[in-house]
Amino acid sequence: MTSAYILIVAILLLGGVLAALGDRIGSKVGKARLRLFKLRPRQTAVVVTVMTGTAIAASTLGIMLALSESLRDGLFRLDEIQTKRREIEKELASVSEEKERVDEELAAVSFAQERALVNLERTNADFTAAQSQLATVTEEVAGLRGEREELVAERDRLQEQIAERDTELTRQEQEIAAQEERLDASAVRLKDLEAQRSTLQSEIQARDRRIANLDTAIAQRDEVLSDLTQKTADLREEVAKLEQYFQYYQALRQGDVALVRGQTLAINVVRLNDPAFGKTVVDVVLREANRFAIAQTQPGVSTIERQIIEVSREQVEQLVEAIGDGNEYVIQVLSAGNYLLGEENIRVILNVATNREVFGAGDVIASVSVESTDDFTARLELLLVAAQFQAQRAGLLGKIRVGADDLGTVRFIERIVDTDAAVEQIRAIASDTTYAAGPLELQLVALYNGETAIDSDPENEDSSDRNADGIDGSNPERDE
Repeated sequence: MTSAYILIVAILLLGGVLAALGDRIGSKVGKARLRLFKLRPRQTAVVVTVMTGTAIAASTLGIMLALSESLRDGLFRLDEIQTKRREIEKELASVSEEKERVDEELAAVSFAQERALVNLERTNADFTAAQSQLATVTEEVAGLRGEREELVAERDRLQEQIAERDTELTRQEQEIAAQEERLDASAVRLKDLEAQRSTLQSEIQARDRRIANLDTAIAQRDEVLSDLTQKTADLREEVAKLEQYFQYYQALRQGDVALVRGQTLAINVVRLNDPAFGKTVVDVVLREANRFAIAQTQPGVSTIERQIIEVSREQVEQLVEAIGDGNEYVIQVLSAGNYLLGEENIRVILNVATNREVFGAGDVIASVSVESTDDFTARLELLLVAAQFQAQRAGLLGKIRVGADDLGTVRFIERIVDTDAAVEQIRAIASDTTYAAGPLELQLVALYNGETAIDSDPENEDSSDRNADGIDGSNPERDE
């Protein structure tokens, strides 16, 4: 602030000095009646006065520009500063909107996390209660089994007594036959023994009924125990799923998902002439899928012999049985879920299908119409999406590409732009016979008035006399 005051005072003093000096010079010029540029003395005095005033203004402006950087910026860079200010305000508004959107997404993820934690706590409580009930039922079953063993032992003992009584009865009958004189006493004793035998048989029947009832009770308790065991296993599985979902939400916030559900890990075409090699072929496919899974979930790991994919023995046996008839099949290994970077247990699903012909050469896969006001690139992307959908619905398991390499789409767009050709319709056509294993090579054809205007395969563009009747024979219902 002090320097500004000094600057103002200096400018005022300099202006006064220059004004006095100019006035003095003008007076002297007037008195001396000097002439400049062949002007009259009075006109010469006016010119000197104007030059003095100009010098005052120039010196004032020069001092201010030399000593004040802000004045220089305001005078020479005002438009640039205002432009930057408007850009900064726009960026600030965009950043504010992005911050609000991120805050909303963070709030949604936090709510989902809290709900998952509540479900996890509830499941843990149910699991603890089920374990307690399982322990109680186990103790009851053990008690019933002990009681059953005691009853079985008592039944065996009674059966032994019956056998002994039967032996004694036989001996008594022999004595009665041998000793007629003791018939009366032996008959009475025989009746007593028969009565004891009937009593013992009644007791045995009662014990058998009780044992049967206990067996029924034990069977019922075993069913309850089995149900509780199944419920415990289900609860454990639910806990594991909730923990996995919780980890997935955390990873989703950090962006660490390496494999997504349904992603293809490996795909191979096989034909078994000898069913004995089925297990070997499936192992080769699984090793390829394992290498791909390690590369995706553990990038940078050089050792790939360790197995991280998990597949049930039943799936492998069913797959080996399915491909053992000598036909050609496509084996596809798919990810069973979403997996994060660093995970070492990747569950997979095995898919098998006959490697049948899906499309013939020249079949129209999909088509879209193009208006003059449409975005050509957007319509082309829609065509490729529709072609992929139609191919998957027809049974294609492999990849889709345009032309012999992945640059066919780019070259097609460049030719459209370079030639500035009028286009009414774009069609995706199968370049060759395609089987379920793929890949499906597409040929893009741009039509105008029913005739080929641009072809993604330059060799086919010479046959421009091919009209729409030669193409319209393939699935008109696929047209968009």
